[in-house]
Amino acid sequence: MKKNITLSCLFLLLSFISFSQTSKWFVTVGSGYSFGGPANGIKNQMRKSGWNDMDEDMVLGFNWSTNYPRKNPGLPLMLTAGKKLKEYKSIYFTAGLADNATVKGFKKEGEAYLLILGGSYGRYISVDYKIWQIAGGYQYAFPNARIKLGFGPSLLLLNSKATNADSSINKQNSLVPALVGNARLPLGREKRLFGVEFFIQTTLAPPAKVEDFTKVGSSDKVSLGMSNLTLGLALALRRK
Repeated sequence: MKKNITLSCLFLLLSFISFSQTSKWFVTVGSGYSFGGPANGIKNQMRKSGWNDMDEDMVLGFNWSTNYPRKNPGLPLMLTAGKKLKEYKSIYFTAGLADNATVKGFKKEGEAYLLILGGSYGRYISVDYKIWQIAGGYQYAFPNARIKLGFGPSLLLLNSKATNADSSINKQNSLVPALVGNARLPLGREKRLFGVEFFIQTTLAPPAKVEDFTKVGSSDKVSLGMSNLTLGLALALRRK
């Protein structure tokens, strides 16, 4: 399903660019850092199930600790293509990886020390997730202003993979609708063919429902937030 959606989005974007060759158009590839999303819900569920212990280690008398659950974020990667309709109005389509991360939990079972080495031991759980996004909408420019604002509907596909302490794997998918708003600020002269843009994107979506990944074989449902905020930079290709 994910592969079919990705291929369809790429075909749509390439067809759109080809159709727009005689008019003003733009293409951007952006990445940055995402706030929010499913990570907070995953962490909360790990805390409720006891996967929130501290992992302590000691080497040569030096001690350090790691708090769980913890998030290891990945980078989003979004492709956007747009075409100018009027002087201050454009249409755009976006597709790509909107958010991805790994969230790990730890349940302590004891401590062990041998001369200069030691620390706590226990079981770990990890959840890897990716959010694939397609969106389309209108982008508006303003007289005497460089910033551009865009709004439109979107569709989000959540892929999650939980690896439990017994090495069992639980893969799940969830599809939810969303609304997207973004702001783009070109850095440098916008009349150049190539450029860089600073962007902010906000996605508002209902929670995704998945099975409780902290319990093997559980049919209980857990709600994971899908709304997020992304800040980043985009490489832009423009035809004026």
